Amino acid sequence: MRSWQWWPAATLRGGPCLQLPPAPRPGAARAPDARDPAAGPAEPPLLNDSSKEVEPLVVKAGWTEQDLARVDELITTQEINFLRRQGASAAILERARKNLAGGATSSWQIARPQMIWMERGEGSKVYDADGIEYVDMNGGYGVGIVGHAHPRVVEAVSDRVRRGTHFAQPTQDAVVVAEELARRFGLPLWRFNNSGTEATMDAVHLMRAATGKDKIVKVEGCYHGHHDSVMVSVLNQEPEIGPPEAPNNPTSGSGIPRAIADLTIVAPFNDLPALERIFANHGNEIAGMIIEPIMMNAGIIAPEEAYLEGVRAVT
Repeated sequence: MRSWQWWPAATLRGGPCLQLPPAPRPGAARAPDARDPAAGPAEPPLLNDSSKEVEPLVVKAGWTEQDLARVDELITTQEINFLRRQGASAAILERARKNLAGGATSSWQIARPQMIWMERGEGSKVYDADGIEYVDMNGGYGVGIVGHAHPRVVEAVSDRVRRGTHFAQPTQDAVVVAEELARRFGLPLWRFNNSGTEATMDAVHLMRAATGKDKIVKVEGCYHGHHDSVMVSVLNQEPEIGPPEAPNNPTSGSGIPRAIADLTIVAPFNDLPALERIFANHGNEIAGMIIEPIMMNAGIIAPEEAYLEGVRAVT
């Protein structure tokens, strides 16, 4: 299993998070599923039930069928405990399924056993529809760096809303933000997009327009938006992803032409020798490389020391 593959795993055996629970292995008993009305009255105890201690789970090589059955039981127990706390979220989900495709605004939000419906946030904390408080370790995939409902942000947004929000014409606000971005990051020219998908799509267009070449390089397991050129090797699993040192380029969704995916070369993260081989073999065909300095969609996977400098030198 690659370093990024823990994120899409529904269990330690690597099932994708958007799949239904895996079928039991032959001869392996599974605990009743709380979502199945026919599951029967027996339920695992709550994890905070002091009458039963939960032995810590240590991942190790050479697991037996009994070990895997124990993993199944622990996962099922935790899912049942989770669902017991999520009554309001469950009701919202049922309502959402009537008008939202998949019951969510994004496929990334669909999770096993059930997505959490948020109500509000304050500082580093967020609160769901059932009133449960969480420490937000995600920060909107990294963009919420000042926390939720920061007073100065609330004041600025409220002031802007009172003066109107959408004119289909430019405002001075765009100039102010572009000037500040130029000051902070040293890049003189900026153009705004409505989504990350549009931004990376335009970046790929610019690569190809500037070089006259068609192929791009992306990192295995990394998500860069929902356009065809980068919906390649995102949440794919063995065996289609290929060997770690030379990954394949499987499409990561239906409706993506194979011909488009074949213009994308996949590189393993934190592996400069592999990237050097790619550019040695295909350098005259490559328009550019798209990379997230810290992989966020697969958890938080940081670059090794000098990796990004090496990428810059190779490309």
